[in-house]
Amino acid sequence: MSDGYRSPPSPRRPSTDRREERRGFLDRLVAPRSSSVAAAMPPLRASITRGIAATWSTPWIAIGVPIVVALVWLGLVAAGFQGPFALLVNALALPPVATLTDVSLAGDRAGGGLVGLGALAGVIVLRGILLALVTSAAVTSLRGERVTRWFAVLALRALPATLAVSVLSLSLLLAQSILGSVLGGAGGLGLLVFFGGLVLGVSWLSFAPAIALAERRRLGAVLQRSVRVARSPGSGTLTAAVLYVVPSYAMLVAPGKPGGLIGVNASPGAWALVVVVNLLHVAFTAAQAYRYLAVAASVPEPTPPKPSGGRSGGARDRRRSRR
Repeated sequence: MSDGYRSPPSPRRPSTDRREERRGFLDRLVAPRSSSVAAAMPPLRASITRGIAATWSTPWIAIGVPIVVALVWLGLVAAGFQGPFALLVNALALPPVATLTDVSLAGDRAGGGLVGLGALAGVIVLRGILLALVTSAAVTSLRGERVTRWFAVLALRALPATLAVSVLSLSLLLAQSILGSVLGGAGGLGLLVFFGGLVLGVSWLSFAPAIALAERRRLGAVLQRSVRVARSPGSGTLTAAVLYVVPSYAMLVAPGKPGGLIGVNASPGAWALVVVVNLLHVAFTAAQAYRYLAVAASVPEPTPPKPSGGRSGGARDRRRSRR
């Protein structure tokens, strides 16, 4: 005879989040986010000051930037470049800001077809090499070490990441060009897409070279970590990207600036403008590296993927336990 007592139901197993089991590439790329990054992130003003101090006091950078600009100018003149010289203000900018100039120069000089694609590929590779060299010198200086010629060897560690950043920036420009042409007639949406793509590109990708140099990670993990830092709430990375993109683009299109006319024989004022602006680009690259090094220990690692097997594997295990 039953006494009316019912045994308590067996405790349910903690429900596993099936979304975690089916995490796609985008989920792994953008999550998790952590507010601890914001607490460790240095202020933007202090970061830029540290970046200027680390780069402008380094002879390899202070002397190398004018030399690189001169070599780029000579290469363009040899390829038939007719100006304006002021296009070189973004010669050492971060992608995708620099990619705008790269696409313009490669397209104007080589035209379309296979020649144009080859020229564009060469420019993208050159952009990756320059970014790796600049980041290597900056990170070495930020660590308090003396920058010697061996920084070029260290740059090889960051080269896969900088090449990937250059390619992704080019893909971003192509995507926003297509979307902008569709939305071009809808008020200012086309312009919003244009600047939004540049800001997101700088925000999400600018930490990747420093991560590749500071930590031994696979390329995919480097890019994921860069996006994770950028998306951390309160980190100010989006604001920093806006404050970088807007002046950089304004310097490119501003009328009346030295070297803004057609021609390759630049005045001393144009040379001074181009060299100083490129030194500022290098300083901002160092500032982004400094900001990552300050928060590296606070960035959460990605959630490891669940073991494969799915629902069928779990059902099979339960049938075996019943037997």
